This record gives sequence, C-alpha cells and structure tokens, in this order.
Amino acid sequence: MKSKLQEYRSYLYESEKAELTIEKYLKEAEELLRYLEGKEICKERMIDYRAELQKKYSVRTVNNKISAINSFLDFAGYSNCKVKLLKMQRKKESLSTAQSLWLFQWKNAH
Repeated sequence: MKSKLQEYRSYLYESEKAELTIEKYLKEAEELLRYLEGKEICKERMIDYRAELQKKYSVRTVNNKISAINSFLDFAGYSNCKVKLLKMQRKKESLSTAQSLWLFQWKNAH
C-alpha cells in the first residue's frame, strides 16, 4: 500500500494541491491504513472508522478527516466505500444585552 500512497502523493501534486493539503491528506490516509491493519477496505469498516474518530474529535475535525479520506478512497478505486460527513448543528444567534435593550425599548415605543 506504500506504493499506492506514493502514487496518491503524485496525484495530489499533479492536481496542484497545496503542499500542506498534500501532507494532511497523506497523513489521514496513513492513519486509516494503520487502523485497518491490513484488512480490506469496505463500507462497514469505513463507517466503524468514522465512529472511532467521533469518540476522539469534534464534528468539524472528523469531517475534515473524512473529506481527506474520501479523496483517497476515490483515488484508490474505493468510491463505493466513502462515508458521509457528520451533520453539524448550527449555533443559534442570541442577542447581546445591548441589542435586547434596544429591541425592548423600540417595541415599547411603537
């Protein structure tokens, strides 16, 4: 699989990815391969891997890792094993004290 990683590096370089992006994508691919311990890549294992990442990292970090891994899976011919990104909850915007006071005063004046 090391030759596949070298090919992947070349692919990313030829795709004009930034050097930091290349390093990040390769790191994520290497971590995935360590997790698999020589086992075949399959959808079930990828779902399990995403679950393991969720135990350790924030949603945003997991999604960054999964994006990189999905790129590697596409390259390696395992597109059918790609996993979906996690849904992120949006934070509700709350009014500041000053905004609340202004709104209260405006409402009472009208």
